[in-house]
Amino acid sequence: MTQLQDMLIYFDADVAVTERRRHQTALTRATGGDIEIVPARPARGQPIPVAQSGDVRLLTVPDKSELAQVASVEQAAFPERPQHTYLLSPLLSVEVSLTRLEAELAGKEGYEDALERAGSADTYTHLTTKADPGYRSEWGELTVHGCLPAADEQLGSSEPSFAHLELRDEGVVSTATREPRHFGLQALSQVGRSRAETLREAGYERRRDVANAEVFDLRKLDDFGRKTAETVIKAARAFADGEVIHDGSASLPNREPVFIDIETDGLNPTMIWLIGVLDREGGEQYMSFISTDPDERGAAVEAFMQWFAANAVDRPVVAYNGENFDFPHLHRHIKQYCPQYLDDWEQAWTIDPLLWAVTKDNATLPGRTNKLEDVAPALDWEVDDTGLSGAAVGRLFQRYMDNPCPATELDWERHKRYCEDDVRSMAFVYDAIKEASPLAGSGADSPNADDENSASADGTAQGQLTDF
Repeated sequence: MTQLQDMLIYFDADVAVTERRRHQTALTRATGGDIEIVPARPARGQPIPVAQSGDVRLLTVPDKSELAQVASVEQAAFPERPQHTYLLSPLLSVEVSLTRLEAELAGKEGYEDALERAGSADTYTHLTTKADPGYRSEWGELTVHGCLPAADEQLGSSEPSFAHLELRDEGVVSTATREPRHFGLQALSQVGRSRAETLREAGYERRRDVANAEVFDLRKLDDFGRKTAETVIKAARAFADGEVIHDGSASLPNREPVFIDIETDGLNPTMIWLIGVLDREGGEQYMSFISTDPDERGAAVEAFMQWFAANAVDRPVVAYNGENFDFPHLHRHIKQYCPQYLDDWEQAWTIDPLLWAVTKDNATLPGRTNKLEDVAPALDWEVDDTGLSGAAVGRLFQRYMDNPCPATELDWERHKRYCEDDVRSMAFVYDAIKEASPLAGSGADSPNADDENSASADGTAQGQLTDF
């Protein structure tokens, strides 16, 4: 299986958009015709590509002259109007004025004029190939989302990546970006382009092939010592079997922990507005400590700490990637807004499953990355499809903080569902880590490993889609 095929299976896409028309044939061949392939820049004079899935429609428009025709094209192709339509084009770009230190949407005036001639200026969500997938902003009547990793290229990076956009019928775009190294053999720990090629030349075409290999066989390959062979095989088995592999003698505590996740207004938060808590001791209880008032910046934290001090101060507190995010930000906000609980928090026994498993080499996790959103589904966790992501939640709340009004107010119940799913999936992963058994013949039980054949853990720099 190539990286490309692996990527398409992972994303389970209805439509694949390629920035270069010459790739259409290869993409069609790789997908077996099961996925509609659309060029991001259709040839001038060709019919506007129209794709539809359920109540969502995607139109790809190469220039302004055809932009004025989208309403008639849409009506002719699908007389019954869908719930929401997205326009994909290269006609809008976000530029920063270095003199005024302001951002501006280049092409906006002509774009809006063309839509006005079509009689449909306020009926679409606009996807631009000239902005990164993480970009979203309101420009007057235009809701603009980036959709291709063009911004990285403009900054001088040659690292290719894939953007996955989920277009929802209410106009919400959920995005995820993945690099080539997350697919094919390179998805395995310590396997870069060079080692992936070495494995293929030795007959290991798929991750399952590697999972079935023996350390003795892999260690004979170029750039593979015993330790590397053990690591790669463990990663392949965790990936192929969808399970956690325990790597050592360390164990997680027997005491039932409290699982938490925080939602904030960004990566450097000025407000923790939602804390989801799962307490399974003596029966299962899930709680949301929430503040919907931007002026009450410490309300959710204080409410959580009041409960924690009364009910769980002597128990472990678990947060995925907590050492890098949840725990330090909670500490700072407790100190700022409710210092009467600071001693309780500083004495808490905090556990970060990501740190414990990966950084401390206690377990090998399945998934294309070690992020919770990859590990939990790899263990067969069924994700609650809210259409939200951590970045989207922070961005939406920040917009609400800047201008609290009905137009910007969040769907609070939907956001609480998103947070609850994160907390419950984290508990699911924690249980899988705790119940995992060591891999027979792994480094934990093997004789002293010999030195690596190469100082490079990855074999080579990541980058080009060599399997394409």
